[in-house]
Amino acid sequence: MVAIVVAGADILDNRRLLLLAKKVGGDWEPLGTALGVPDDEIKEIKESADASGYQGAFKMLWAWRQSQTAAGDDEATRQALRTALQQVDKAQLVEQIAAE
Repeated sequence: MVAIVVAGADILDNRRLLLLAKKVGGDWEPLGTALGVPDDEIKEIKESADASGYQGAFKMLWAWRQSQTAAGDDEATRQALRTALQQVDKAQLVEQIAAE
């Protein structure tokens, strides 16, 4: 299991979500699908003017995190992110972001 909390810093904070979004870049749709972001939300993000780069990835990750934090289970949220990144062959990003 990959540790995604480093020195008290949470991978789900805005700064790390932005770093993750920059590494995912324009290839964010498969990750959104793997995270369970609703198709209509993905479509809405895609239709926004800045969706082709990391901004689209950040919007998707932010929306996903907002839907997860309502449940209040941070560890389950982190695990869902790890699993989704593995599903889209981007598991190495968790370690990279956690180290930054």
